[in-house]
Amino acid sequence: MKKKIAIVLLIFIFAFSLPYNVSAKTLRDIKADVEAAEKRLAQNKNSQVETEAEMKAVQSSVYNNLVEVDKILKSISALNDEITEYEKKIELKESEIKRLINFVQKTKGNNAYLEYIFGAENFSDLIYRIAVASQLSTYNSKLITEYNKLIEKCEKDKSDLETKQQELIKKREELEKTYSKLSKSLREIEDAEPTLEEDVALQKKTYQFYVDLGCKLDDDIDTCGKKLLPPSTALFRPLEKGYFGYGWGNRCYWLRGKQICDFHKGLDLSTSGMSVPIYSSGTGRVVGVVAGSDAWSCGGQVVFISHNVQGKYYTTVYMHLRKVFVKKGDLVDKNTMIAYMGGSPSIETYDRCTNGQHLHFGLSEGMFTTWGKAKSTLINPATVINFPKLHTTWYDRVTKY
Repeated sequence: MKKKIAIVLLIFIFAFSLPYNVSAKTLRDIKADVEAAEKRLAQNKNSQVETEAEMKAVQSSVYNNLVEVDKILKSISALNDEITEYEKKIELKESEIKRLINFVQKTKGNNAYLEYIFGAENFSDLIYRIAVASQLSTYNSKLITEYNKLIEKCEKDKSDLETKQQELIKKREELEKTYSKLSKSLREIEDAEPTLEEDVALQKKTYQFYVDLGCKLDDDIDTCGKKLLPPSTALFRPLEKGYFGYGWGNRCYWLRGKQICDFHKGLDLSTSGMSVPIYSSGTGRVVGVVAGSDAWSCGGQVVFISHNVQGKYYTTVYMHLRKVFVKKGDLVDKNTMIAYMGGSPSIETYDRCTNGQHLHFGLSEGMFTTWGKAKSTLINPATVINFPKLHTTWYDRVTKY
């Protein structure tokens, strides 16, 4: 009995001594991630060079295709002109034949030829007149036959050229699709997505951020980081006044002349004005800032803030910013103005993933350590923060809808 109790006790102790978060990440892990990302970046650059070379080859093929189609169109035009000339000549020849037939009919058919032949003055003239009459009777039909053959040939050439033209057009469409795929693989367009270079730069800064906060290499980042977060009771809308344009979920929209269909992992909030203040959604610490020359080419200037809301941890993400007023490590609350709204293509020209001024607002579960983690843990902000219905406007940060 004592032996059984001891075994149960050991199992109980072992079970409760297991790590609570099996996916816990240490600072050493983040450092390893940075090194792995730098390695991927080097490989990606080689792949990028190859892809760009392939894209140039496809562009060259498209150009040659267009030149060939242009030549075909000119050939078809020339053939049409040639056919028109042949048709005119045939029309004239048919008119002559009709006049000859009328003449023969009026002179009692072949008697006209006979009268002409027998009107010879001597034997040599007779032979000559017989030859002329024979040639005259066959000349016109032979000529018409030749003209008809030429027209048939022209029509066939025209048909062949038109068929080749369609084949070339189809080939060009396939080339354009290939180019589009290569372009997409070279740079995936999403609403807020850094390039690999931008992501590596952010990971390096994130690693340094935790080092600066005193985290050791083998410290659990969740534990180390959470100790640095002040408690909060709730999260609030980040704008005093705003229009709820796009919500969480599937959507299709036009961007730079192309239709994009994707899954929108955030909320698009907008309002007019050159200096629209954006506030921290709640008490927390700024854990990441992408600003100035480091701004993402697809997302612009970005701020990440981690929060402890009644013991649960979140990171809010603010994208397409015109001006940033906070830096990494800053403690903020819901009244802290962190930035001005941006996203205007005419002002934030470097940000090519926006059609107009707005804030892309995201919310991920847990502490922010890398963009990859934040992206994989994004949730619908409207499930945690109160927002009005889609396509409506609100006028303060606290009214419940």
